[in-house]
Amino acid sequence: GTFYSPAAISDLDGVKAYIATEQDGKAVMTEIKTIPANTAVVLYAKEADKTSATFTIGEASANTDGNILEGQPYNIATVTGACTLQNGSKGLGFYGYNGEALKGFKAYLNATTSGVKGFVLNLDMETAIRAIQEAEQAAATYDLSGRRIEKAQKGVYIQNGTKVVK
Repeated sequence: GTFYSPAAISDLDGVKAYIATEQDGKAVMTEIKTIPANTAVVLYAKEADKTSATFTIGEASANTDGNILEGQPYNIATVTGACTLQNGSKGLGFYGYNGEALKGFKAYLNATTSGVKGFVLNLDMETAIRAIQEAEQAAATYDLSGRRIEKAQKGVYIQNGTKVVK
């Protein structure tokens, strides 16, 4: 699952914590041994039936520079480009979120600001990430008048806020 911690956490027992960083347009997972305050992470328990873990709240330091996961300690309205951890068509990963509110204390990936569309976790290899996958739903494409189009022909279009020439 995902977790956002407003407090520093150490002594993770039964789970591993990972941050995600953007490298060459790809999300790369890195394990951290402690969770600094105000940090969003992916939590992973190797045992399939693991439903709880033990943490110690207190001092924690880990290098979380460049972490592209975001979160907050309260529910908020859905953020444009938010991707949440889901079991989607390509496996467990971050996919476009269509709900009305993002839950507090949960992490999400902002595809708009991170430069990453989404990614699929390959937990068989624990920390490996399968090739970057497009978010489950294809990005909407618009003509220069702002009208949504289904299939782009030759011309200039707007996709994900970027001008695309086809």
